[in-house]
Amino acid sequence: MNGILDIVLFCADTNLSKEWYEKVGFEFLRGHDHMYWYKVGHGELMLHPSDEKNSNADAVFQFVVDDISSLFKKIIDKELTPLDFSDGIQVLEEPTLRPWGYKEFCLRDPDGYIWAFVEK
Repeated sequence: MNGILDIVLFCADTNLSKEWYEKVGFEFLRGHDHMYWYKVGHGELMLHPSDEKNSNADAVFQFVVDDISSLFKKIIDKELTPLDFSDGIQVLEEPTLRPWGYKEFCLRDPDGYIWAFVEK
């Protein structure tokens, strides 16, 4: 295997999801027929329309970032809600420092997917 081509997320409203992913800072690549692609490392993230309601609460995607504090501020400025899922669901005022040394926070997208951002 040479790597990931793309990760496909099935979305109830890809236009709403597109707006959310752009607020978070994902780099838009292209769109076609209500499908949207974003750059993720060497691969891509694809938002795909779905008529079915998915239960995505258990889907978690983790990304390593260089400066968690800067990203956290951008998230707050875009009026998104940073969360911690480690003990229930808690709204964060700053990234969480884990006992193993990582700083992190999570976001939940409009379709219920959890996106974790981690500074190692």
